[in-house]
Amino acid sequence: MSLIVLRDPTLSDESKERQLRESSLHLFKLLAYILLGTGAALGAPLTAVWGLQLLGFGSVEGTLAVLTRVDFIVAASLVATFAYLVGHRVQSR
Repeated sequence: MSLIVLRDPTLSDESKERQLRESSLHLFKLLAYILLGTGAALGAPLTAVWGLQLLGFGSVEGTLAVLTRVDFIVAASLVATFAYLVGHRVQSR
């Protein structure tokens, strides 16, 4: 969009500047959503595991040991790929 605005000969410099400023503000808002979403996606499970450790149900170290095993990563990847393909197929109907 920025190139379209910059190349538009019908817009004044002030109009181009205002539109580019609005576009950059929109991009920063999207960045904030991504960062907040990433923090929530990582923080919620880690907080749950930490809370369970405090209650005596497992440990953070044990959980991380399982999550970093190759067989777990492969199995999780296969399940996620299958779920994606099924969801994509259902959605395309």
